[in-house]
Amino acid sequence: MKRTFLFLTLFLTLTFASFGQTKIDKFIFLKSNEVRYGSNSVTLKIDIGNNDSLFSFKDNSIIQNLKKVEKTTSLIDAFNYLSSLGWTYIEELKPTFQNEYLFCFKKTFDSSEVK
Repeated sequence: MKRTFLFLTLFLTLTFASFGQTKIDKFIFLKSNEVRYGSNSVTLKIDIGNNDSLFSFKDNSIIQNLKKVEKTTSLIDAFNYLSSLGWTYIEELKPTFQNEYLFCFKKTFDSSEVK
């Protein structure tokens, strides 16, 4: 009887705890200038959007780590770095009129990490 009660209590606790975590997807763009074959260097910029309140975190290091991508000089280094931070590549958008390439990345956060 005690085992059944203990098992039922543990089961219900774990069930309700799993429902309590809300996941939130955040998206970023990695902007790159025109990629020329034979060139070893590209200019990279992270775009998190215009509305800071939609992309704010309790831990400031998330944005600081994203800004480090802008110091890399190759797309593959940037992709590998973003992947190591947990970002997933979604797709590349066609170049803009300025020959700027946009690469979309996504990461899922717990609601407890977001302000």
